[in-house]
Amino acid sequence: MIAVYLLLDPTREATAFYVGQSEKPAHRYGSHLRSRAFDRTPVAQRIQELKDAHVLPILEIVRWVASKREAMAIEDFYITRYPDLLNLRTNSGWRHTPEARAKLLAARRARIVA
Repeated sequence: MIAVYLLLDPTREATAFYVGQSEKPAHRYGSHLRSRAFDRTPVAQRIQELKDAHVLPILEIVRWVASKREAMAIEDFYITRYPDLLNLRTNSGWRHTPEARAKLLAARRARIVA
């Protein structure tokens, strides 16, 4: 099963700032918390801002689904519903560098092969 989740900002009336999916949402939440602002992604920077203010984002699981396809469809729905999300798939204007894209692609291929 795959959880589709939102990260909520408790300093902004629990406004959603990220939607994601994971088979192990607690583990994924921990990896979000270990990210640093220098990771340069908008979501990592927002989490660092929250940590600097001594608060943590709220993880809200919105749905459990059986397939990756379902998870992507629900994630797409939330990206459309919340235009201010910091997901890289939104029109936030932030993009990985070509070098970073190459590293991410290599890592993804390694996971698929393993």
